[in-house]
Amino acid sequence: MVSSNRLLSCFLGFCYAYAFGWSAFAAESEVLGRVHIEENHFGKVVVAADDQPMRGTSVMMNKYQRHNGETRYFYDPEYWQMLRANGITALRIAVFDPWQRAHGDPGDTTPYPHGDFSDLYDQAEMFYELDYLIETAGKHGMSVLVNYHNTGGYRDPDHSQPTNEKGEFPYLESMDEVVNFWELVAPRYANRTHVFYEPLNEYAKWRPDNYTDEVLGDTYRIYEVIRQRAPQTHIVLLSFANHIPQDPVKHSMLKTARKLAALGVDFSNASVAFHPYNPKPEHVNPEKYILELMAEYPVINTEQNFPVKSIEELDWLDASGLEGDKLGVQSMERLGISWFHWNIDTPKRFRDYYIGKLLPDAKEKGYLWQAASQEHEADPVPE
Repeated sequence: MVSSNRLLSCFLGFCYAYAFGWSAFAAESEVLGRVHIEENHFGKVVVAADDQPMRGTSVMMNKYQRHNGETRYFYDPEYWQMLRANGITALRIAVFDPWQRAHGDPGDTTPYPHGDFSDLYDQAEMFYELDYLIETAGKHGMSVLVNYHNTGGYRDPDHSQPTNEKGEFPYLESMDEVVNFWELVAPRYANRTHVFYEPLNEYAKWRPDNYTDEVLGDTYRIYEVIRQRAPQTHIVLLSFANHIPQDPVKHSMLKTARKLAALGVDFSNASVAFHPYNPKPEHVNPEKYILELMAEYPVINTEQNFPVKSIEELDWLDASGLEGDKLGVQSMERLGISWFHWNIDTPKRFRDYYIGKLLPDAKEKGYLWQAASQEHEADPVPE
């Protein structure tokens, strides 16, 4: 039997979609304009419609969090006011259902709660929330990056087998779910000029060396699914978890991007994403691999984090700045690269880590961007 909550979600979602035709925020998106590619002193970068680098935060959107109330802050106007008052100009929506679907308790065959993108009720529930986030971000002058979010894989998980010790399901050869997702999402927001797409996230473990020809072939197939349905929307590709290759003679982000271009990707309206995680905090995080990439292809940082031990919740994966910079945001500002920060997704984390740590560092070291340059103190926002 279908629950009353699911029926209500379905009713609201489809009523919103078909009764209003998403006209509620069409005017806002037209005003904002599309993200596009510019060339600065260091190379090619993706910028907002006003030609400025995007300074973004992330929100995690999925069925599990939606049902346990963890995403209720989405609907608090003060949350959005706090973002804009503190210099945030873009939002990365990480649709987390794919991660939930691909993970479960170690040794179990039951995945974590997730939406089924082929189910009409789940579609309505997802689009009700996704529409709201895109509309609200547009009203607050933010560009929006929609991301199908998993880590270390993108194909359909095999739920007939138990998860490994890390709670990961093995993968099948098919990738029906990601194709289905983008067949639904790509045309839906194709005319929303402040929206762009990141088809996958960190989908090869974990370096440029791991992006095989097979992975790149799948990447091109998904790119084509989106491009056919959203001809003018910017597409962000590859989303490397680590920009440093294991074997720099044979592999690099640049070499991988060249292979993808050879398959047919048009990088006049597409870019390469990287996440500057460094698994060896004692080593300097080199920027040379980013510089050589942006000399030929547009770049964007879709997941910046803090250095290990700098905040209470980080103790396993370093994301220090490049070439001696303490924070990665300082490096991105120096290179003129748009960035989206991780671990500042809830109001509490935003206050504690972004306002409490990142902004003071930027003020002290002189890399504070104009949108965040005014002194302010936002009112407390409920977590």
